[in-house]
Amino acid sequence: VKSRLINEGYDVRLMALEPGEETKSISTLPFVYNELLDFKLTRSDLIITLGGGVIGDLGGFVASTFLRGVDFV
Repeated sequence: VKSRLINEGYDVRLMALEPGEETKSISTLPFVYNELLDFKLTRSDLIITLGGGVIGDLGGFVASTFLRGVDFV
């Protein structure tokens, strides 16, 4: 997925999180928000999550709350 997006001209940044229910926690949010700030993510960017339910749930929550909402796949 990363290679394909880069080949299409997108600027791709990766963030890896541990799978499991422990990751779906309010204590994970500061790490994720800080990473997005370091990436200089804007409201016109897109968050794509790949993984299971925990990662999808966390990604959806982060996308809906970061900068008043960022597009999410």
